[in-house]
Amino acid sequence: MRKAVFLDRDGVINHGGQINRPHEVHLIPGAAEAIERLKAAGYSVVVVTNQGGLGESFDGRVLWRRPPLSRDDLEAIHEELLRQLGPAAQPDLIKFCPHATYLNCPCRKPKPGMLKSAAKELDLEMASSYIVGDRSSDLEAGLAAGVRPILVLTGDGQKTLDEWSGPVTAVPSILEAADLILGDR
Repeated sequence: MRKAVFLDRDGVINHGGQINRPHEVHLIPGAAEAIERLKAAGYSVVVVTNQGGLGESFDGRVLWRRPPLSRDDLEAIHEELLRQLGPAAQPDLIKFCPHATYLNCPCRKPKPGMLKSAAKELDLEMASSYIVGDRSSDLEAGLAAGVRPILVLTGDGQKTLDEWSGPVTAVPSILEAADLILGDR
């Protein structure tokens, strides 16, 4: 079994809240370097991202009249993300929840479904793994999955830190999160 680092996408790897087009992908400084260093140290890197803008039901049917995001858009966004990250910083897996928010599905963070699914697919050891996020939903999903949460202060991180009531390690960005993880081996 391998250790993993689960990464939220928006606000952790790239700037911005809801990314609906490839031209909106702008990496946070140090993101590619952080992922490259984690992978070089033997960690599996898994991106876990809620994409309720797809507005799908459990059977894949679009529930919105005009969803802001299509599956083709999401694929193009992830292709651009991978292009900007470069070959040495490619995540092992990108998991996303496509379901409309109100469906309360088991894969949408703060529930741990995406993390648990990735753990099965990649044979991951959760107790030695981490989640790096900027929202309470990321931290809660990590705790529910049995991984250690790290809050980055990029994206919505500062707001989350101000509102979070539990213990959490907070760092300025994904690069410092990688430093912390690699120093904690």
